[in-house]
Amino acid sequence: MKVVLLAPTPPPIGGIAQWTVRMMEANLKNGWEVLVVDEKIVGKREFFGDRVKHNYVDEVKRCLSIWKRLWKTLKDKDAKVVHSCIAANTMPVLRELICAIISKINGGKFIIHFRCTIPNIVSGKINILALMMICNISDCVMVLNKQSENYVKKISSTQTCLIPNFVNLDEITHGHFVNDKIERVVYVGGVIETNE
Repeated sequence: MKVVLLAPTPPPIGGIAQWTVRMMEANLKNGWEVLVVDEKIVGKREFFGDRVKHNYVDEVKRCLSIWKRLWKTLKDKDAKVVHSCIAANTMPVLRELICAIISKINGGKFIIHFRCTIPNIVSGKINILALMMICNISDCVMVLNKQSENYVKKISSTQTCLIPNFVNLDEITHGHFVNDKIERVVYVGGVIETNE
């Protein structure tokens, strides 16, 4: 059996691309294999704070390429599951909604995996409607935290699985010497205040 990952591959080596590499190298149980339909960004994007300006011509070309490669990949009769890992923004949700339909037409199961805190990302009627549609067509919705789980359960009856981000213990160096004269530590990442 084979699982199809809809995810970007390096370069660049961002968080989700690194996750894709790990999944490609994983030894899955029961003889399962991983196939990847690369969803790497093409063309240019402009960033304005927390907003992204898309080049819609590039985005249409990217989507058509993804859908064509997914359709071709699903011709393999052993490809039974499609796993999509995205943020809950409008553009990726709309793109993956078509991927879910392609998966269903080809008799496969579709898992949507949101790599964000959904209520902090979703905005606007189109985004909310597309999110409801993709959650309802999916066979399982995977989320990172309780806020996302609660949000999905309000808009869909599809099975929801809470799977927080994890740390690979093999990557933590035990007994590593830390200079006791360190005066400043820098953290790069997102921090969102929550009441939970």
